[in-house]
Amino acid sequence: IKVESTGSNSLTMENHFEHLEGSVAVHKILRSILEIEAGRPYGSIKIVAQPDFNYLYECLSVLDFTSSKTKIVNIICFDKNNRAQNRMYNLNMFQNLAPTLFSCPNFEPYYIYDNVDTLFNNMSFLPYVVITHDYVLHISYETDYAVLSRHTKQLDLANKYFDRRLSVAHPVYNIVDAEPEKYLSSTPLLINLEEENHYNLSYQPTMTPFITEPMLRDHLHLESLSPKMVELIKDYLLKIRESRVTVHVSFTMEGLEYFFETGRFSEILDFLYTPLAPKHRIELMHNLLDDVERGRYKPRVIKTAIFPIPLPVCLTSCSLQSVIIFYTNQRFGLGVFQLSEVSMLNAFNDFLVYVQDSELVYSEDESLKLMRDLLDKYERKFGIRGKSEKSQS
Repeated sequence: IKVESTGSNSLTMENHFEHLEGSVAVHKILRSILEIEAGRPYGSIKIVAQPDFNYLYECLSVLDFTSSKTKIVNIICFDKNNRAQNRMYNLNMFQNLAPTLFSCPNFEPYYIYDNVDTLFNNMSFLPYVVITHDYVLHISYETDYAVLSRHTKQLDLANKYFDRRLSVAHPVYNIVDAEPEKYLSSTPLLINLEEENHYNLSYQPTMTPFITEPMLRDHLHLESLSPKMVELIKDYLLKIRESRVTVHVSFTMEGLEYFFETGRFSEILDFLYTPLAPKHRIELMHNLLDDVERGRYKPRVIKTAIFPIPLPVCLTSCSLQSVIIFYTNQRFGLGVFQLSEVSMLNAFNDFLVYVQDSELVYSEDESLKLMRDLLDKYERKFGIRGKSEKSQS
């Protein structure tokens, strides 16, 4: 049965139902209905599929949904068994989701717990479902067979089925609004200052706790923030400095050099501040090293030759119940995601703790030497001598 694509605006179907055979035909129609919905001002895409359906998630990552308000809701299944291999399966599913998560701002994944192998196997009857405004596409497990329908009753039935499953699903993560006021009022609430240990892995070391009030006054864009928000920032930084939290940080030397060269923080929105002046870059680094001497800051430099970390990524764990991912994307700016699925929280927390004493990083003494050598390099470059004698004692 012939199904002819006539571009990204429509499909020509001979009947209300069309059968597709072969992965090439299935993939072609799948991409077409996604493109049609991406072109709608307020489109809707509902998906029941696992992130190992590679072609589907590649389409979601590369198609441009930013120019419309198309909402993409995906229900996935995490394995409910608590065996180690099942926990690894759940983490692998998140890894497969990550490119779509970081490139498609309208993407909302939800999860249910069930027996994955029972729901998705080569004996399952058309387990993958993609629903748009005009079409519903049921796809086989091997993605080599599908049924496309535009029949109103079939669409209604598929939507009811999807909404029923969504009612018992939970979000994989919560998105923190990146608008200045909302971002700054929300992000501090995610940081648990009652916990004794925080863990961070990122391109650049965590440096915001060492920002002083003069730095804020000279560099913060006060005109874009309310007086209440400015006071909130000052109060929050003070609380961090007065807290008993020990911060364990794994970062790259490239990230630290990026700070010295630009005066910018990779985890803070650029439009909130102007780059720090060289004197403040040196001062901030000395403040950081002072906390190292007090035992409150545990730095580890990542061996990027064996464990590369890209600039846009920052992972922060402030408790066993909270992992926050900061990710900067050129297409839609900063994304702040708070993970909520239990097996992923455990996996990320275990990994962030493990990295600190692993072969992926230099030892504390080696890391400190690398940091101090870089500080000395930029003190000489800027002609600024701070507290270097104290820092190296």
